[in-house]
Amino acid sequence: MKTTDYSNIADKYDNNPYRIREIRFDNDLKEYIHNNKKSKYQVLDLSCGTGLYLEKQINYFNGHNIRWHGLDLSDKMLSRANQKVKNVNLVRADVVNMPYDSGKFDFIANNYAFHHYSDKAQALNEIYRVLIKGGVYKMHNIAMHDMPKWWVYHYFPSAYYEDVKRYWNNDVIFKELTLRDLEVK
Repeated sequence: MKTTDYSNIADKYDNNPYRIREIRFDNDLKEYIHNNKKSKYQVLDLSCGTGLYLEKQINYFNGHNIRWHGLDLSDKMLSRANQKVKNVNLVRADVVNMPYDSGKFDFIANNYAFHHYSDKAQALNEIYRVLIKGGVYKMHNIAMHDMPKWWVYHYFPSAYYEDVKRYWNNDVIFKELTLRDLEVK
């Protein structure tokens, strides 16, 4: 299976206008805070990259007592994140072995990175471990199984077969999340 080295594109990553425009106010985080009154919240941006999600959400949730965390495997991506976000605990680590206590996070955002994990089952085990009971794990991912005629696959047919190896389909995702007692919405 191919792997992606984001260190090679860290300096260019934030120039993608589609990714930047896509990141909006996280209504799921807002709903969680509204329904779970606490004095302090712990939020993790899993595979945070250059901190695009963190930067937006920190501004949107200014005034809430949130301790922000970002985890990524790429030093260069974290370096870029460190330039734009302050008062965020940024950690270089692999999702399959996160250096956090069990039950630490109220909310984990995981945007367009899950397909890159080489051991998805172990990644979910770790996510489940570090999420508090009743917390939210929000996975945003590409549903490539629902788009076999995507233009990329027209020009690069071998990309489709590589992606089939990397991406879990919706049924597998649902099964794996429910096996870990996570409610799927």
